Amino acid sequence: MLSTYLNYKLINKDLRQSLDRVADQTTVLRETKYYKENIGKIGSAKEFLADHRLYKYAMEAYGLDDMIYAKAFMRKVLESDLNDENSFVNRLSDERYRDFAKAFQFTADGTTAAKPDIQTDKQEDDLLDTYNQEIANKAKAVEDDTDYYSKTVAKLTNIDGFVNDRRLVEYSLKAFGIDPTYYSAQIMRKILTSDPSDPSSYINSIKDPAYAEIAESLQALADSFNFNSDGSLPAGTPVQTTAQIKSLTETYVLSVPDRVTPMAAQLNTDYFESKASQITSVTQLMGDERLLSYVLTTFGLEDNATTRANLPKALTSDLSNPASFANTSNNDTYRKLAQLFNFLPDGKVPTGQKMLGRDELAEVTVTYMAAYDDADQKDDSEKIAFYKNMIDVVEDVDGLVNNFILYDFVMEAFGLDPDTESKTTIRKVLTSDLSDPNSFANQTRDSRYINLAEAFNFDASGKPRIPRTAQSEGEISSTASAYLVGATGRGQTLDQAKTETVYYREQIDRVTSLKDLLDNKRLLTYVLEAFGVTLPSTPADFMEQVMKSDVDDPDSFANKLEDRRFAQIAASFNFDTDGNLVVRPEDQSQSRRGVMNTIELHTRQTLEKQSGEENEGLRLALYFQRKASGITSVYSILADRALQQVVFKALGLPDEMAQAPVDHQAELLKSRLNLDDFKDTEKLERFLSRFSIRYDMENDTSTSLATALFQNAGQNEVSVNAMVSFAQLRASRYYS
Repeated sequence: MLSTYLNYKLINKDLRQSLDRVADQTTVLRETKYYKENIGKIGSAKEFLADHRLYKYAMEAYGLDDMIYAKAFMRKVLESDLNDENSFVNRLSDERYRDFAKAFQFTADGTTAAKPDIQTDKQEDDLLDTYNQEIANKAKAVEDDTDYYSKTVAKLTNIDGFVNDRRLVEYSLKAFGIDPTYYSAQIMRKILTSDPSDPSSYINSIKDPAYAEIAESLQALADSFNFNSDGSLPAGTPVQTTAQIKSLTETYVLSVPDRVTPMAAQLNTDYFESKASQITSVTQLMGDERLLSYVLTTFGLEDNATTRANLPKALTSDLSNPASFANTSNNDTYRKLAQLFNFLPDGKVPTGQKMLGRDELAEVTVTYMAAYDDADQKDDSEKIAFYKNMIDVVEDVDGLVNNFILYDFVMEAFGLDPDTESKTTIRKVLTSDLSDPNSFANQTRDSRYINLAEAFNFDASGKPRIPRTAQSEGEISSTASAYLVGATGRGQTLDQAKTETVYYREQIDRVTSLKDLLDNKRLLTYVLEAFGVTLPSTPADFMEQVMKSDVDDPDSFANKLEDRRFAQIAASFNFDTDGNLVVRPEDQSQSRRGVMNTIELHTRQTLEKQSGEENEGLRLALYFQRKASGITSVYSILADRALQQVVFKALGLPDEMAQAPVDHQAELLKSRLNLDDFKDTEKLERFLSRFSIRYDMENDTSTSLATALFQNAGQNEVSVNAMVSFAQLRASRYYS
């Protein structure tokens, strides 16, 4: 028989080859194949435990062979909330149970964590942000279109320049309340050259009473230009005068948008300031609807009969008279109006004064500019609240499309007109698979449709599906947890690690392609550090090759790498071999990475067991090698009898040392060990070589006390409470 030292060296010289030999063994190959083919069919912890073959495979992978019989206990482990420090599994001192629970995606009710969801919280937040941004975009478009119209028309010298510029045509038609859809350049020429005195002119030819209003609007449009009936311009006359341009653009800004834009608010303020000095009585103020609307909006007053009746009384109130209307109305707004405006009780402005003083005028206009969109914002808030409340009860695509309030809101968010969009088209968009370049939404090449499809999670039949994300929530949590645990080893404070984790959680949901991830160096660095790997200096496209690897193909780039952690990174993301995001069946008991890790652990455990059949020292060495990187304190060594055996033997400590008080053992190990050495491959190998040599010197390699460390417990079923006690005691029984 070869010595422990030589056996360990032979196996470790090409560990991957040793593992591949084990994986290719008939029994191992058969059980692994069964696990891969069936674990994805499991939908609950109960189903998992009922399939003894799957359950046994996973238990062996995580070194829990001796607890296979304790299914009631293990169900409580699987259904524990890992984020709750008081959950069942988190109260157990043995880390193997937490590792086992982390490998699966079961919830407290025993089902899988991932559920179909027509819209995630992030998608909902993004849609609401899109809605608000669309409001800002519309306001900006009004400014841009108005600026373009004013500057371009001022430069024109003939009718052709106008009628052939579609942007100008549509702007002018909308300003007069006319739908521009059916008005070509040829028709616009006829409109703008119509002579009102000629019965045969284009506009006068519209005889149908149903179109009388349109004819009137078209005539007003023609009157705002200076073209002759032949399309020419009178000598020295522009297409539109400055006054005509100003009139048309103001009409557009004040009437076309469905809400008061900042530009419209400024126009209203300019108008108010220009007229305020000319008002000499309350009657004049009340007679100008634009001024009246300005005052009502500024002070948040509703425009109704009661307000219109009370407003003159408030404006003419003498605040020095306790019996005046403003003083007796118990309304602070009315008192404020009486204070700001200079109206006498008879409704007149005092001779030599203005309706508003300079400071008072400034206060009114500043207040208006802050309040002009209050009504719109209130309406938006009500729409958003309705959306938030109702979207959760939508069960399928028809539930969204047929709810006109939700439908209109969503359409507006993406700049689509709910009155003109075909619902059949919108259904096709919403049920498009964006990972398929031939899907309906992608084929339209319309960013509005693509963004709409991205905002929801409907399958081809219109039912909810698993969201299309770069990482599942389970993988995000697992990655974040690993990053936080490794903070100290990277020289980070916990606060620094938490800051990076917040960034990671915010940004990972915004990754929609592999390029997004690779271009965000901060995000990519977080992922690499969470998995404890560093990039090789070459090639430059290393991570791209890793992420595009098919982890189910043993010959893929990631699977050919010596460091298996890169394959785990690839498995934790939902990229296909082209770098596109795909929807994975995450409503399963394990993620792709979970399945990969379980299979690899099972293979490793099998290698260790088979090695231990001939040499328990070899098994101990391989076990220590596997666990070394996770050793964070000397207490984790003392809590694991197998690790303790290796360390004591390597350091030349007598077995009796295990009987000493645990604190004494800990102090001794702290003085003799540098735990960081276990993360250094070369130093770890020297340490295990020292253990192997001493083991060979002190033991008959055909048998060893270490055998007892890996024997199964009794096969009699015990209660869950007994199992809890047993699991708690296992780690501490050697301390006393």
